[in-house]
Amino acid sequence: MKVNLLIVITFLLLFSSCESGVEHIVNNYYLVSFEEGDDKTLSYKVTDGLYKDIIGPSIVNITHDNDFIIVQQNPRVFPDEPNREKSNYYIIPLKKQMIKKGMPEDNYYGPYSFLELKKKCIELGGNDASIPTW
Repeated sequence: MKVNLLIVITFLLLFSSCESGVEHIVNNYYLVSFEEGDDKTLSYKVTDGLYKDIIGPSIVNITHDNDFIIVQQNPRVFPDEPNREKSNYYIIPLKKQMIKKGMPEDNYYGPYSFLELKKKCIELGGNDASIPTW
């Protein structure tokens, strides 16, 4: 019985200490960071305290306008460090006519290279102002 209680307490401590920061982006989208600075994810807030990951770690830049959220990610496969040699770009449409059907975690485009990102933004009806200058 003591062993089971110890396992439950350890489990609760591990998962309650993982999340260290939540930053509102727009609508129900949040940047959620963990103890290590490179572990930022773009998440959709389902209910208070419950977030569904959309774009996984490691997000290095994020911006938005009225049309899109645009994310730059250095991909990471745990336990390895983020691949700083590569950047993936994602587009999360915000206007209803651009949103694909399905769950919020399915409503994104990417990963793209930077050139592919520019083309897709324009294809979705954005303009040059929608494209970040990172």
